[in-house]
Order: sequence, then C-alpha cells, then structure tokens
Amino acid sequence: MVLLSPLFLFIALRIKSDTPGPVIFDGDRVGYKGKVFKIHKFRSMYHESENGSNAPITQNHDERITPFGKFLRDTKLNELPQLWNVFVGEMSLVGPRPEHPHFVKDWPEDVRQKILSMRPGITSPASIIYCNEEELLNGDGYLEDYVETILPNKLELDQKYVENHSIYNDLVILVKTVAVLVPKLFKRKA
Repeated sequence: MVLLSPLFLFIALRIKSDTPGPVIFDGDRVGYKGKVFKIHKFRSMYHESENGSNAPITQNHDERITPFGKFLRDTKLNELPQLWNVFVGEMSLVGPRPEHPHFVKDWPEDVRQKILSMRPGITSPASIIYCNEEELLNGDGYLEDYVETILPNKLELDQKYVENHSIYNDLVILVKTVAVLVPKLFKRKA
C-alpha cells in the first residue's frame, strides 16, 4: 500500500477538488461466514446520492456517478481502498466478490454456505467476466435484470471458484485481472 500511496493521494485530491464529501465510500457487504463488514472504495458518486439512495447496484449512465467517478469505475481504481480490507483480514486478493446484504438474504442456503466459506476477494472469475457489468444494466428494470440474469451466473462462477480454489488458480485470476484492467487504464482519460 505504501508503493501505491502517491496514486491514492492523487485520487483523493481529485475527488475532493471535484465534489464535496468524503474521499472514501464505505458500504455494507457480506463476507466470510456471513459477517457483514464495511467495504472501502474511492467515492465515485455525488455524496448526496450515496446518502439518499437505497439502490444496491448502479446502472449504465447512472446520474449519481461523478465524471471522475466514471473514470474510477471504468478503470476499477475505485476498488483500491479494498487493499485495507485485505490488510485487516476482511477480504483477500482473490475470492468471490462480496455481495450486498440485500441480495445475499435471497441466496439458497447451500449456495450461501459454500460462497461464504472463504474470504471475499478484490477480484474473482466473475469480476473478470462482468468487468463491464454496469454497461449491461440499463433502464427501469436494471435491478431485476441483475437478479435474474447476472447474479445467478456470478453465483455459479463463485461456487466453481470455491470448489477449485488453489494458489495456482488465484495467480491465474490475478494475471487475467491485470490483463483486463491495464488496457482500460490507457483507453480512458480522466
């Protein structure tokens, strides 16, 4: 994290100069053994929107997202503060992505037990496949689209990850994550 501190500082200053509000967003997520924890992300939405919205996910062209926030989300730089979650033992680098409690409560019990049997990760096979998830979610029915289409696929991928978990597979996932994200960093402009 020390090596990334100049990047953290740049992002924090840019967020503060663009919009009022905190630099870090803390959201509830369900982690290891069903324990709810605060996931940390660089704030990418207008502060008033985060306080007043109860939407557990965002959609394409979501008006709550700031212009710099869009850049952070597109490049996944908004996820960097989760390194703190890893440092304190709430998350790992690789593992099933932690989900919002709104969705976890409706998972079948066997799925919940399997996925929550390990620490959630910053990246996963599902996060690689759905790296552009927000672009798939449009219009008034975006929440239903997520629950009916994307979430079941993510849960299936997460279960397969848990079943086949190994250090080698984690290294492959990390390499694939970098391969997906590096082009995004150079494609977008802040």
